[in-house]
Amino acid sequence: MRKTIQWSSAIGEYRYDFVFENIEGKLILAINGHPVEIKLGFWSTLTGNINEKFMFGGSEAYLVISKGNADIAINGVFINSGKQYKPRQRWPAIFVVLCCLLPVVGFVSSGGSVLFIIGLGCAGVCAFIAESSQPTGGKVALCTLITIAAWSLSLFFMML
Repeated sequence: MRKTIQWSSAIGEYRYDFVFENIEGKLILAINGHPVEIKLGFWSTLTGNINEKFMFGGSEAYLVISKGNADIAINGVFINSGKQYKPRQRWPAIFVVLCCLLPVVGFVSSGGSVLFIIGLGCAGVCAFIAESSQPTGGKVALCTLITIAAWSLSLFFMML
């Protein structure tokens, strides 16, 4: 499957043409025809929202694609929209890791596929919540409840 997103933007006096292609899982960003390979991180894979760092003009830049909208952030500002770029927060990783430990616990305790489904499902839900536009306090509280529920449910299945 091939997906292409194209846009142009001016940075200072220069105009740049950006073409982003996802060709069977290989992510290529071309800037004025020069390809830059984008390495898709775990979080982007889990959430489906791309937010990956690369180098552009000697500066750190971020390719951000969410809900089909693509933009590049340089020096804390999106070049296409002009909005401020906020890097991903790291707190959701705690909940995702705790939920992803459930399949390991399931394997060791013979909990099997039930714990695998609970763990990965809850990890995905926590990642989805973390990407939402809700206030951070509510997201942390909800992810905490989901993680506690996942572990409680898993303990219940292990005791059967």
